[in-house]
Amino acid sequence: MIPGLIPKPPRAAIAIPLLTALLAGLSACSDKAPEAEPPPPTSKTAVESKPVAMVEVANPSNFARSDQPVYLSRQALGTTAEHLSVWVVDAQSIVEDAQSTVEDAQSIVEDAQSIVEDSPIPSQMVDMDGDGSEDGLLVLLNFDPAEKKYLAIKDSPAQLKIKSRTQAEISAKQGGKWEEHKYIGGTFKNLDSLIAPPAHTDHSGYIRYEGPGIESDKVGYRIYLDWRNGFDIFGKTTSALALQNVGQDGFESYHHLSDWGMDILKVGDSLGAGGFGYWHDGRVEAVSKVNQRAVRISANGPLLSSFELTYKNWQTTSLKTDLSARLSMVAGSRLVNATLKSNPAVDKLAIGLVKHDNTQWIEGSTDITGRAYTYVASYGPQSLNDDNLGMALIFRKQDRAEQTEDEHSYVSVMKTPAGKMEYYFLAAWEKEPGGIKNQQEFIQYLEREIEKLTLKPRVSIKSQLSTEAKAGPLTPEQATDWAVKLADAQLQTSALDYRYGGWDPVRARPLEFEYTTGLLMQGYDELYRAASDHN
Repeated sequence: MIPGLIPKPPRAAIAIPLLTALLAGLSACSDKAPEAEPPPPTSKTAVESKPVAMVEVANPSNFARSDQPVYLSRQALGTTAEHLSVWVVDAQSIVEDAQSTVEDAQSIVEDAQSIVEDSPIPSQMVDMDGDGSEDGLLVLLNFDPAEKKYLAIKDSPAQLKIKSRTQAEISAKQGGKWEEHKYIGGTFKNLDSLIAPPAHTDHSGYIRYEGPGIESDKVGYRIYLDWRNGFDIFGKTTSALALQNVGQDGFESYHHLSDWGMDILKVGDSLGAGGFGYWHDGRVEAVSKVNQRAVRISANGPLLSSFELTYKNWQTTSLKTDLSARLSMVAGSRLVNATLKSNPAVDKLAIGLVKHDNTQWIEGSTDITGRAYTYVASYGPQSLNDDNLGMALIFRKQDRAEQTEDEHSYVSVMKTPAGKMEYYFLAAWEKEPGGIKNQQEFIQYLEREIEKLTLKPRVSIKSQLSTEAKAGPLTPEQATDWAVKLADAQLQTSALDYRYGGWDPVRARPLEFEYTTGLLMQGYDELYRAASDHN
């Protein structure tokens, strides 16, 4: 042996152990133990075409979950199909088939003949990472306590008309003219995007209800696209979509109770219902001083809608930054998911709720892990109609730096590693259909919502692609192929950001070099040496 050189081991001697080591490293880096694959269903009725994947989804809670969102990425489903549909599988037939075990079952795709519905269930192709391309499938499921459901995913568009239960919109006048800061004449038109003109300010009459709106079948919200940047609430007395009719006749009508509901919040100089700003010297600085503010409708679907706000050169006391915010809602939920990014990073982003008299301040438990969700909330007769109204912020415990307040708002000062932050805000009005009527019901609702966010549905997928790839005995060559594919997939999803100043997408925190990171790097190095001649 030449000194200083390490002999390259034969592929057969390293490939299968290396695959095992790489799998262990990837599993460790994901903080999740691999889940068992769902057992295959048995035959009841024929399926016209084979599913691209079979999915088992389990409710981890001891209470029922209605309209539980479940996201299935194209990557996890093993398909690049443009359109996918979801079919319910007969779970009872699976339970009754005691012979169906993962070890001795034939291909789950070949055996997937137990679809009992005549048509697919409502679903929506969605862009979850905000890059402009649809990356997966969203479906809403109703679960009994601890229930499991089985789904078949097919490569075909859903052949059914889905009733829209969410919408996002921005509507501005066309055909009129500006007279200083007022827009005279014209008619409202819904737009895909809008850059607020320099003349636009509060009560200009240019933007219908003064900014973009978003709603589910539960509640609606609007964001002032001006110097106030306040977050307001449209309480709804109907489950039908209503935003398209709001403000068509000006500002005044939606401040009074109508057949759809009303604007129910006095925002004033506060952050309103979940707005954001900069915490400095004991008070919140609103997102007021900007060179440009704009909105883009990024999704307007039956089950999920979203829009993106951008603020160019926001001037805070300490720095100028470009800030973006993506707000989204799913059907059947009061929650708005807010994802904020700032560059350069703002170190003291604040989120908050307006302070009103005669309300009760409520805080969720902090005796939880850092990754678990908690909340702060207010409850009482604080609507403009003097009804009971609850408002809340929901966030991971580890993301809050401080809980405080200023003259106008209850304030949660948040950590913003790498300039990123995610949280939820919500409102619950007692006049909603089936609405929450008292503080005890509101607290119980919040406790269940944070459990639903902390304990996601347990999802196990077996795709046609993976089934075909694993057919036959595992040889050293196949093990090397699998190791290369696993490494490539990890590089695409997260490992390319494993660097100084990088972001750990699994733990949602700045990257730290630790045991699992080192194990992954060692796996890449050994794979390179074992598969350097691998095409």
